[in-house]
Amino acid sequence: MTAVWRRGYTLVESMMVIMIMALLMIILTPQVNRYRDEAAANTTRANLENLRAAIQMFYDDQGSWPADLLLNDKLADDATWPFKTYIEKIPGDGFNNNDYIFAANSMDNSGGWIYEPLDGTILPNLMGQDPYGVNYSDY
Repeated sequence: MTAVWRRGYTLVESMMVIMIMALLMIILTPQVNRYRDEAAANTTRANLENLRAAIQMFYDDQGSWPADLLLNDKLADDATWPFKTYIEKIPGDGFNNNDYIFAANSMDNSGGWIYEPLDGTILPNLMGQDPYGVNYSDY
């Protein structure tokens, strides 16, 4: 009697494929996380530059720093919001997508922005360093 050969993968071959895929995932996951963190840091920087430019334009036109940025209950689509001329809406930070603006003495690492209306300074409400080793307070 002749042996019947079946086409297909054996259990050992299937286990080898699964082990190779698991090894690739172990190698690639930290890289993907690093790129995600770098993208969030770059988004935060870009949004911060946009906010700073809008605040500076407000100052150039009005001769004073905007105080209404601290009124978070005013929606950007509110026609009475005087800052709407300079920026459509307050962008979120890249990490939490939090667009809330806090007073200058209330940094709590919850995301959003810290704004000082006396001199127009705005910083991310984040503590620590970005993936490039730069302190968020140095943005």
